[in-house]
Amino acid sequence: MDYCLVYQEGDGEDAEPARQRSRYVLELRKRGLQVDRVPADRTNGMCYVLIGIPSPMLEEYGEKLRLPVPLRKTSLSGHERARGDMTSCQYEPYKRGQPEKYGSDMPGDHPFSTADRGRIAFQILQSARAEVELNATSDEALNRRELLMKHWATFSAMRKGQPIDSIKRYFGTKIAIYFAFLETTTRMFGIAGCFGIVWLIFVLAMLFNEKQTTIREICSDHSTLLCPRCNRFCDFRRWADECVMTQISYFFDQWGTMVVGMCITVWAQAFLQTWKRRQAWLSNRWGLDATTAEHTIRFDFRKRMRKTRKNSVTGKFEPCWPPHKAAMNGVVNTCLVLGVACYIIAAFLLHNVLRGYIEETVILVINEIPILGPLRSLLTPTLSAMVHLLFSLVFNSFYKRLAAFIVRWEDQRTQRDFDNSFIIKIVVAEFVSVHASLFFLAFLNPTFGHQWSKLAPNLHHCSTNCFAELSLQVATMFTGAQFAKRIKKACSPLLQRAFKNFRTGFTHWSRNRQMNGEMIPYERLTDDNKAPQWESDFYLGANEPHFLCYEYAELVSQFASLALFSVAFPPAAVFAFFNNLFEIRSDARLFLLWKQRSVAEEVESIGIWTEVIEIIVQLSIYVNALLVAFTSEFVPLMMWRVRSGSLGGYANISHSIFDTRFLPSFSPSIMYASEFFNQSLNRVDGFPELIPATCRYYGHNKPHCANGTNAECVLGPNIEFSDTWWHNTALRLCSAIAFVFVADALRWAVQQIFSAVPPELPQKLARD
Repeated sequence: MDYCLVYQEGDGEDAEPARQRSRYVLELRKRGLQVDRVPADRTNGMCYVLIGIPSPMLEEYGEKLRLPVPLRKTSLSGHERARGDMTSCQYEPYKRGQPEKYGSDMPGDHPFSTADRGRIAFQILQSARAEVELNATSDEALNRRELLMKHWATFSAMRKGQPIDSIKRYFGTKIAIYFAFLETTTRMFGIAGCFGIVWLIFVLAMLFNEKQTTIREICSDHSTLLCPRCNRFCDFRRWADECVMTQISYFFDQWGTMVVGMCITVWAQAFLQTWKRRQAWLSNRWGLDATTAEHTIRFDFRKRMRKTRKNSVTGKFEPCWPPHKAAMNGVVNTCLVLGVACYIIAAFLLHNVLRGYIEETVILVINEIPILGPLRSLLTPTLSAMVHLLFSLVFNSFYKRLAAFIVRWEDQRTQRDFDNSFIIKIVVAEFVSVHASLFFLAFLNPTFGHQWSKLAPNLHHCSTNCFAELSLQVATMFTGAQFAKRIKKACSPLLQRAFKNFRTGFTHWSRNRQMNGEMIPYERLTDDNKAPQWESDFYLGANEPHFLCYEYAELVSQFASLALFSVAFPPAAVFAFFNNLFEIRSDARLFLLWKQRSVAEEVESIGIWTEVIEIIVQLSIYVNALLVAFTSEFVPLMMWRVRSGSLGGYANISHSIFDTRFLPSFSPSIMYASEFFNQSLNRVDGFPELIPATCRYYGHNKPHCANGTNAECVLGPNIEFSDTWWHNTALRLCSAIAFVFVADALRWAVQQIFSAVPPELPQKLARD
């Protein structure tokens, strides 16, 4: 006997514990253990199950667990031989097939001590228990796919962890690592989401504080006019009309912005370290090795490349590119980059033209529906962000097919190079298409928007703080992208399956089957007569060649948006957490029910995606520093508070004066619908006369004046920075540099505290 199990007999054999014990004992016997039940004691009802391990199982698990066993002594004295002392003081891990090498305390026995036998028994019992719990179902005939469907691919299993080992055994290592990465991403998004909720409660408490003097100044001012946000299509607004945008601005942009930016930077590094640690643990646990994939030549490459050369390492002749192929690949990639750049410029200009029409439409709608007047400043940025999101989704859908075609044409030598080439193309294009407008709105528009509007008449500039519009755009694009992708992922398998059924002449596998010469409707068929599993799987949708690359690209894009721009919208992590929590189960159902099982592949890690995440983490330090220092009003607000002792009057000094004589022409529909044009007094050209002489716009610039004698004002339509702007810019630059140094120090501390390798892993490797 090597182990003893004890339980107290229940009221009846039909009870659930009794059935679980029966399944457990059956599993132990299937594994080859010797199981003997001792009848229950009548006094207390205690039952004993004696476990014995056969010799073959001892040898198998002794080698698997690498148990240290004593070596046999090479020379023995007469006293030791008489005493039976055959062991030495040297130990080494046990290996089967070498019985003469190891010693034992008793002649003819195995070299395992009673402690070793107990450890082996416990390992087998734990493994059998996990298998029984996984297979705990009313139907004992469920296969592994059905078990995964019941215990993993259901939304009721959200509170449970993922059976990563079972996923690996069914789908292979590549898909199992993807789900492990998705699980780690969801957990880290949950941590960031908790911080976002705490931040939201804190800001709501600040927003309802009566000391928000800047908001009260703007919302109560109905006399000051703000300049049009764009040329031709935009109209004047009263300062009170910007009350909603001002509240949004101070909701996301206050002194806590610096803390949010610092926390996001630390979180991004913690995300990277957490995944590296999980990846190292899985790689060691599964014994993964990617050296074969790195050097194995692709079959398509062998088939197409006729030129060969001798490998200096192996000495064998291998297919290689012709001399001109590498140059052609470089030219095509350069043209692809230029094409993406041209798309970004064209989409940016088209977006600004459409925003002008959106602004004009909003004005006309508000004139018809006055109740929407307070939302005027909110509707235009939100609708324009939705238009940009539509451009981005359409471009990404088209570009993925183009990138797949170019990668096939490039014909990389190994599968690793083939995948990396496609990943780089997808990452660069998706990152630029999604985040280009955010970078422009965050860093270029606040400073140069008014100057560029003279060169590009349709270019919009911020009416108040650009941080508010950035927050709206991040919120709209982030949540909208997740919603659109969820709809696409839900509808795509259904459409693919319906198209395949229609093309092959089937509807739902087969409506009728012949049984005993009679056609029986499908609904009346029994399980024995229905389509077999292999036939029903044939009508499932086939996976795309790079389907996991698209999944990784979606997750990395989420991480990039959070690491770079969640300082403008901290609650974004909450939406990402619930989206990914739902995606774990929806992807599980997708791979089990709606997609054909792909060929299992062995990979060591997520590959080049780790390097992409490292670049995003490094970039997040500088982007958050610039957002806090230059886009946010944190520095000017603190500077004004130090000078004046309060925030009263800051709204007045943060908006400059512009002479309306230098404004460009307006659209006729705007002039006839606006209250700021005198409809009874017409100009020479027949259009109404402009009433206001000056207007205000956001920016610390010199005001316009009638003559140029005063150095504090500007004559003509030019815009010049004031001394306050230069002082603020110097302080912004200093704060950005300080942010980078502090964030880099915190990132280094996170790297030291959370190492990329679990602390117990080096010790395990050393023991092995």
